[in-house]
Amino acid sequence: MPNNAFFKFFQDLVLSSTWRKLTPSARTLYPVLAIHTDRDFKPVYPSLKRLKKLSGLGNSGLSSAFASLKANGLIRIRSGKHKDCNVANVYEFVFEYAGCQIALAPEWGKASPAAGLGLPPWQGKTSPNSGQTLVPQEDELRPQKGTNKRKTTRLEPTRTTTTTIQGDVHINIDRRSNDAVVAALKQFFSENTAQQLAREHPPEYIKEKIEITRYNQEQGKVRDPAAFLRRALDEDFGRPAGFSTAAERAEVVTHQDDVRELMGRIQRREVSIARHKATGQVNLVDVPSDLAYIILQGRGGSRCIAAWEDVQQYDFE
Repeated sequence: MPNNAFFKFFQDLVLSSTWRKLTPSARTLYPVLAIHTDRDFKPVYPSLKRLKKLSGLGNSGLSSAFASLKANGLIRIRSGKHKDCNVANVYEFVFEYAGCQIALAPEWGKASPAAGLGLPPWQGKTSPNSGQTLVPQEDELRPQKGTNKRKTTRLEPTRTTTTTIQGDVHINIDRRSNDAVVAALKQFFSENTAQQLAREHPPEYIKEKIEITRYNQEQGKVRDPAAFLRRALDEDFGRPAGFSTAAERAEVVTHQDDVRELMGRIQRREVSIARHKATGQVNLVDVPSDLAYIILQGRGGSRCIAAWEDVQQYDFE
């Protein structure tokens, strides 16, 4: 597998729109699982204790994250419970999400990894320390001595801190985003509590839970918004029926405009065919006079599409 396999996979995952379908807890947990594998995406078996420690999720958060990752075709889980003994669950990376363009993971029972690379602890008499790319030990991942360096830029307008870890990984943190999250939390909590929650949870996760709180409050379902928000953050409350974030609503409007613009191009005969990105199948395209949908005419018959999720599966030429 080439060294850029991870980059190509995550690029494919994001462009397929699967990433935005995941729950915030799933988007938090998935990279934590990924750091335990190698570039061949071998199965991993970190303990639940370690996953909680590295992700910051609780029991309900992990449960929600695993459910979302499984439902969207990103992992399969083999239980560690056995009649003889209980060991850590094994998490297999799969690529069964909608629109996936790659196939990197072998099926169970068909892989032949080297000892310790992806084999569950009860197979091959291997242990987590027998050659994994990243050993799933229970303590923190410590940088090598002398390689953890910190420096702060003096760009006050952007208030950005740059940290170098292991000498070659750069993380840029925009403090303006953190300040905005703290300001939003201060509508519910004290300064100290808001600062603490901003450190404990990702900004997008907090923003979503605030919007869920506001939504339920508008529906008359919340008497104490601060208490509800605190529970929503701690327990990773799911989205109520009919809810969408402000960013998602704006994205829908943008996509609707994109589809309408494409329909106009088809009507003006600037576009004549639609080529399916996955199969390469070619369809002739047309639209009715009211621009209500796009008509695809192929060997298998006709099909009408109007949703952005369907439109983006094709290259229009």
